[in-house]
Amino acid sequence: MRNPLAGATAADTEYGSIPRTAGSPRATLLSIKNVHHPVEGSFKAAVFGFSDGLTTNLALVLSVACAQQPHSTVVLTGMAGLFAGAASMACGEWLSAQAEREQHLEELRTEEQHLAQIPDEEASHMKGILMEYGLSGGIA
Repeated sequence: MRNPLAGATAADTEYGSIPRTAGSPRATLLSIKNVHHPVEGSFKAAVFGFSDGLTTNLALVLSVACAQQPHSTVVLTGMAGLFAGAASMACGEWLSAQAEREQHLEELRTEEQHLAQIPDEEASHMKGILMEYGLSGGIA
């Protein structure tokens, strides 16, 4: 089997050879391609971080206040908890992003190896994926 991207132009690699008519496989692919919203993950992390930070800091401040500490000690404890929580969340997010990046790079290396070592099987695999999205065998 030939390499499906051999001799492809930039337009071909962006579904340029698929018809542009409404309801066509190209329109379907482009709509599928554009449904991802990177803000969703960030928003979810922000809501979780706000909730977690608020709960933790409230428990910390209430504990110190219930111990009948001076007002300045309660405020200082709250500020320290706020900054410690922010630093912890920032470090956790950074580590998570690094781990995800490394995982994606490893997946990319694996796919590059597959394309170099077993190109026919990879082309067949990609065709199967495109057919699952509703493309006919000839277009996929």
